[in-house]
Amino acid sequence: MVINIDLLLFKYKGEKPLPKTVQVGASAFGDLEVLMEPHKGEHCLVVVKSNVYNFFGAWESILNKFFNSMNIVAYVEINDFGAPPAIITMRLLQAVELSCCKDD
Repeated sequence: MVINIDLLLFKYKGEKPLPKTVQVGASAFGDLEVLMEPHKGEHCLVVVKSNVYNFFGAWESILNKFFNSMNIVAYVEINDFGAPPAIITMRLLQAVELSCCKDD
């Protein structure tokens, strides 16, 4: 059995350092896991591992909107198992809120 996994890499300019490491979500069908940790530098590095093959454009659109508005500096790993866009955005927001760097 062959399983295709997409490995996608994104880099965003950021200014607000992520204060602490967080994990949200679950590695289960229809959901995703987000791991965020502090990162030195001026960029947010995002690594997406997805079992939904060939969806670069959708990921790019969702992540561009989120990380360009959040302006954080972090290392982010997303392990996706077919989550819809609303779940992706919700998990990212949960991670940022748990790390206490979201603007009030």
